[in-house]
Amino acid sequence: METFINILNYMGDSMAAKSKPEKLSKKEKLEKGYIECYYCDKLVKPKALKCPHCGKWYSSGKQVLVVLLAVILILSVFSFYVMMPDQDPYNDPPPDDDDDNGDDEPEYDHLVSAADNDFWVMKPLMHPDTGAPHYHPPWINITLVDKPILMFVRDNATLLSQRTACENINLKYSENITYIDLVLGIDEPRASEVLTNYDPTGDPIMAPLTIIVSKSQNNNSIWHSWEGTLAESVLDEWMEEAIRHHDSAYG
Repeated sequence: METFINILNYMGDSMAAKSKPEKLSKKEKLEKGYIECYYCDKLVKPKALKCPHCGKWYSSGKQVLVVLLAVILILSVFSFYVMMPDQDPYNDPPPDDDDDNGDDEPEYDHLVSAADNDFWVMKPLMHPDTGAPHYHPPWINITLVDKPILMFVRDNATLLSQRTACENINLKYSENITYIDLVLGIDEPRASEVLTNYDPTGDPIMAPLTIIVSKSQNNNSIWHSWEGTLAESVLDEWMEEAIRHHDSAYG
């Protein structure tokens, strides 16, 4: 900036020197339109930007200086953006697969829909009231806040092997799930309430019934249930995903 001011001073001095009349009287200068410098009272040409005697800049000169400074500033900013390398966030390399980007939905084998092989929010396709809202009992909603729920509704005739699958899953995920074992005719009214409310076909005539209740990423209550016998490996797969769904809602 100091160099720029020096250049302007040089230009002002040069212009003043070139326009300086030779051996003119004060009267002749006034007749030619000269005016007195209001800094040093010397006579200068009316269009002078700077007094050649005291070196002061006049308002017109200051205006030129401001305009030149503005032009330089604009050119500097323009040059900065032209020379700056492109930084297009949409062209950045994709994140590693191991990065936690908060969108785990595609990794699930069982998504949230009304399909038979997914977790449900409403009544499933196999239910006569498919698409209707599904209401969870209040005690289920309270329990669900902490962990996903595995429920097994049975009668006294249920085979031990069928119970063992749920019990093994409970042992494996004991810190991550709540297991509820309900016996019809004994654990009432909850056993009948769960059998009626969570039967996927809407016709609760078969026990045992295995139910998983969890939370989805958008904090909806989701569920899935099976009538009759269910392989432990299948239940294990669903339970693992129910835990991940629940973690996505509260994680």
